[in-house]
Amino acid sequence: MALFRSPYRWLGPLVVLAAAVNCGGGDSLTVPSEGLPTAIVKVAGDAQSGTVTLPLADTLVVLVTDAKARPVQDQPIVFTRLAGGANGAVIPDTARTDINGRARSVWVLGALAGAQRVEARVVATGTPGTLKVFFDATAAAAAADTLRLAAGDRQAGTVGAALGSSRRARAPIPRRRTETPNTRTR
Repeated sequence: MALFRSPYRWLGPLVVLAAAVNCGGGDSLTVPSEGLPTAIVKVAGDAQSGTVTLPLADTLVVLVTDAKARPVQDQPIVFTRLAGGANGAVIPDTARTDINGRARSVWVLGALAGAQRVEARVVATGTPGTLKVFFDATAAAAAADTLRLAAGDRQAGTVGAALGSSRRARAPIPRRRTETPNTRTR
């Protein structure tokens, strides 16, 4: 049996060395524990003002990063309204981070005028602690478009004397229809 020896046998160690050098091995190598989210920050949408039951002008945007401050892609983020009354929403209520580590949601203010709040929370197993941020907004009452008499009509009395019951009027909050992508509320 003849033994064949390649004249290029010295190339073997060089190929292994070249592969080791070209694999990256430095900062671009990501081990599984490094790809986990370790931070969430607000990028846009905080400290806005708007009208009750209407969407805010700016979208809520968060950035999720790992231990090396690199964006984490495809990470679920839950947006939850904490204060503001009925008729409000965050759309979508669960969003996934994009290739840049950002997740977005549109905030429709609730029916109560005053301070309102939304929490954005990372949903992940193996994440140290609870990663969350809060967005705050101020909701102004909607302008009244109707005035209804509630009591005190059709009274008779002496000029200068007080009537039996005072007049009262009620200004109901107008119901506005808001539409956002893929969702309609009334």
